[in-house]
Amino acid sequence: MRLFEAFPYAEWRAGQREIARAVYEAVSEGRIELVEYPTGAGKTVAVLIGALEAALEAGRVVLYLARTKSQAQAPFRELRRLIRRGVRIRLSFFRNKREMCALRGAELLEYEEFLSQCKFLRERGLCRYYERALRVSPRAAELLMAHSPTPLDFIESCKRAGLCPYEVARALARRADVIIGTYRYLFDDKTRESFLPPLGLELSDVVVVIDEAHNLPGGLSEIYSASVSEATVRAARREVREYLRGPELEALARMLASLQAYMRRAKRARSPVLSPHDFVAHVAVPPEAEELVNKVLVAKYLREGTMRSHVLRVYSLIKSVYGRREGYVLYAEREDGSVRLCHRCVLPAPTSSKLFEAVCACVMMSGTLPPSDYLALMLGLPRERVSELRLPSPFPADNRLVVVSREVTTRYSERTERMFRRLAEYVSAVYEASPPGVVLAVFPSYDLMKSVRPYLSAEGVMVERQDTKIEDVERAVRSLGKSLVLAVAGGKVVEGVEFTREGRSLVRAVVVVGMPYPEPDVPTKFLEDVLSIKLGSRERAWDMTFLVPAVTRVRQAAGRAIRSRGDRAVIVVLDRRFEDRRVAELSPDLSQSAVVVDDLGGLMRAIRSFYEKT
Repeated sequence: MRLFEAFPYAEWRAGQREIARAVYEAVSEGRIELVEYPTGAGKTVAVLIGALEAALEAGRVVLYLARTKSQAQAPFRELRRLIRRGVRIRLSFFRNKREMCALRGAELLEYEEFLSQCKFLRERGLCRYYERALRVSPRAAELLMAHSPTPLDFIESCKRAGLCPYEVARALARRADVIIGTYRYLFDDKTRESFLPPLGLELSDVVVVIDEAHNLPGGLSEIYSASVSEATVRAARREVREYLRGPELEALARMLASLQAYMRRAKRARSPVLSPHDFVAHVAVPPEAEELVNKVLVAKYLREGTMRSHVLRVYSLIKSVYGRREGYVLYAEREDGSVRLCHRCVLPAPTSSKLFEAVCACVMMSGTLPPSDYLALMLGLPRERVSELRLPSPFPADNRLVVVSREVTTRYSERTERMFRRLAEYVSAVYEASPPGVVLAVFPSYDLMKSVRPYLSAEGVMVERQDTKIEDVERAVRSLGKSLVLAVAGGKVVEGVEFTREGRSLVRAVVVVGMPYPEPDVPTKFLEDVLSIKLGSRERAWDMTFLVPAVTRVRQAAGRAIRSRGDRAVIVVLDRRFEDRRVAELSPDLSQSAVVVDDLGGLMRAIRSFYEKT
């Protein structure tokens, strides 16, 4: 059955068929298609139909990449609907390999530690879940997938059956038409090289779909970066003395001592930015370093039952710097007399460009996709293969009110207690004026949130923290009649939480508390310098470094409110800088309809008038 004929809903929504056709043509022609369509409007099923139709005709495999667990739910759900419509689609699902592990304590390991431990246990025949999974028949693996309503159900079903979920998923992937995974399965060298070849796949066999593609530059920066503190280096020296002897001990001890001496110099250096060449000249790495680190890991496991290791974390940082790739900055973070060395990838393009050139085709989709020149610059997209489709929202325009206050701002020079108090008054007023549901207040940073929080008068306040679990937030807001959720732009809540009930949004208002420009820290300033050289313009470099990410975050926050035709919400931007011409050019969906007010009274009149029309 042709996939276009098996559309799993009563009718195509406005824009969906256009998306499916554009994706089909792009994949058939080997292009990179950029698709922007609002969250909740149905782009996932449209993209899947177009990509799958073309991939199946060409004998290719669709690799669908989602950053978070909640983002992976949508393609899984839509594929199951297509299967119920009679389409024969073979599916496999992967999460971060550590998240799929059935062994207790795996979640406590850093990712590199986990991979080392997993490899050791498999090679020694010490993981019963792995051994059992190898003996599972293809039919049994298919039944486990078929009877799992969600990806997490599949993982839990495998664990209950005493099977390694990753290996069951890999057995399915050998025959799959669609593989759902995380960004690492394509963009992390080590993960990709252990993933694709055993499936008999090369990059040219794969049609890549990247969900929430506005997150990709930041996601790759995280994957490609490493850091280590002085305390970790000291712990690594103790670890080496405990598990090695003789020349082996001396070899790794010299490496760690030279790194410690380098970090002491970095602590005294005038500039936090450091030279990778100087690092390599001063940090001595023996040729057998990797072998010795692995020896420590094995000894730790045999004695302690875990490969949680300080020396591995230190060695990962050293390897990263020794690679000395373009687009990285080495710098020292100093705090309370201590120092942390960071090797940060600020520009993924030199690394990721090779992958985009090699894949059969790619679809990058988002409800808030940055400009194509930004994505090409940051990710190294081959411009001659790039095409794009940006469609307006299918939801009624009068279901949303956008208000901008020019009275307030979060500009650094104006961050005073008086401004924090005034910002809190605005947030509290929006909360009081909103009907039951969720009011989402989005801040540029945790620090600014902490500055405003003491002045808020609203009840039922939930605060996002760095260890906040998405499931806890979703559960809490659904149990409350009205709540004020304080979140950070680009954080877990704004990117990952589904504030919905029975397909309808619970969000009644989104308050963007200040323009969420990236912090002007060392890596951000370094990126601006790199882009200034590449673009030959300091102004364009500033736009790419600060303005485009900030506007994308505003648009992403606003997109949390309207998820269906029946949803109504207020979007409030508390920063006069949103009136800037360049901001308007990047956010016409918000700026063109925005009502600008001069004070709190004007805001409240606009909100009351909007809700009176309900």
